[in-house]
Amino acid sequence: MYDEFTKIEKNYGNVFINGRDIGRSYYEFTYNPYKTNEMKILLVNPPFSIINYLNNDFTEVSVKISFPNGVQTIQLNYKLFSYTLSNKGNTISCPVEEVNIEHDMPCKKDESFVYLGFFFPLTAVTNNCFDQIKHSDYGLMRGNYDVETDKIDLRKENFVIKTILGEFKISDTYEFFDLPSNELYELVTVLKQSIMCIKVPFDINNFETDIRNVLKYVENLFTLLSFLERDRINWTSSHIRILNHEENYDKYIETFRWCPPVNENYYKAKNDFSKRKDTFTKIVHSFDLMEVGERNSLLDLIKNMEIANCASTIETQMIHWHSCLDFFRKKYHKKSNSFSKDLIDLLDKNKICINDLIPEEILGDIRNKVKNKSTFSFTQLRNAYIHDGFDSFEGQYEKVMEGNNIMRCICERYILNCFGISFSDTVLGYPK
Repeated sequence: MYDEFTKIEKNYGNVFINGRDIGRSYYEFTYNPYKTNEMKILLVNPPFSIINYLNNDFTEVSVKISFPNGVQTIQLNYKLFSYTLSNKGNTISCPVEEVNIEHDMPCKKDESFVYLGFFFPLTAVTNNCFDQIKHSDYGLMRGNYDVETDKIDLRKENFVIKTILGEFKISDTYEFFDLPSNELYELVTVLKQSIMCIKVPFDINNFETDIRNVLKYVENLFTLLSFLERDRINWTSSHIRILNHEENYDKYIETFRWCPPVNENYYKAKNDFSKRKDTFTKIVHSFDLMEVGERNSLLDLIKNMEIANCASTIETQMIHWHSCLDFFRKKYHKKSNSFSKDLIDLLDKNKICINDLIPEEILGDIRNKVKNKSTFSFTQLRNAYIHDGFDSFEGQYEKVMEGNNIMRCICERYILNCFGISFSDTVLGYPK
């Protein structure tokens, strides 16, 4: 985010809750006029309780700063942060990507550890017989409704993952939360979110470095989680709490940020949790053993797959999945033949089998460069789309979707192979 255009404004502003002025707070506002979707704000020791803010007890929280020619307002409403500048009758509004709230407690000198927790996407259970509905603010909502007992199954999926930094606990929580009533969502009553947390030993001289290392590592964990979940998974809020040996807080920092919700296809059957847990454990273990350069390369590849997984149309999915395969080819294979031949050579070299996705006869034609038969069908579709546009898909939509599935499976199998994991032992690498 930070470049020569980034500015940090430091000032004091009045904090308003439900329109009532409750006191002043120091703030830092980081913004870039060319990247208005990346605005961030830090509030230091605001005159309100973090717990109340987290529990959504306030319907409206804002910080206002008056200038001779106008008023600057930063809205901190739950799940919706925005910045508004009113100047001489003109109003400019922009979203705020991230809000940090920092509270200093009476300091002690016997601190023993730092506790970090990261909440990630909200889903919800419903009390209707369709099991899942969608909501524009919260992504996919899901649940298991028992018609006979008229009860919702509040299923929790908890486990511990061992990493080079220590043990991360991943657990589910449920909160009763009243969403705005309307015809589509009036039956939603409970929100579900997950939390990933870790305790880090406290060192008075290095704790800030330790926290930065954890934050960086957690971003990597969520990239790996996105690969597992075939979606873009990010943490939406975090809390950092410095505790003493009696587990009393000496300092805590809360961060809230807006992240895109999971896509409309995101739904995991409850029966596959054990296998997903095992897959994630293996992925993280292998990731921790890799050299830094190898890790970074895989993270870049996975982030490209995130874009493909979350593409909203079949044609954009096709372009992105094909680009992912080309990424593998250029990164791990010396370009020497056609795209299809290079890709087959790379898969053969790494003993990655795909004859359950593409008939062996077709693979053989590509290996042997048989005239007019040496190109993947999904590559032919992709090339036709680039040259002729969407009309080239007429009557071939099923082939496009099938090609997208095949490309996704190949990408997943290759990534798993880099982790030293066989796709047959996981929930990945198979067509949907």
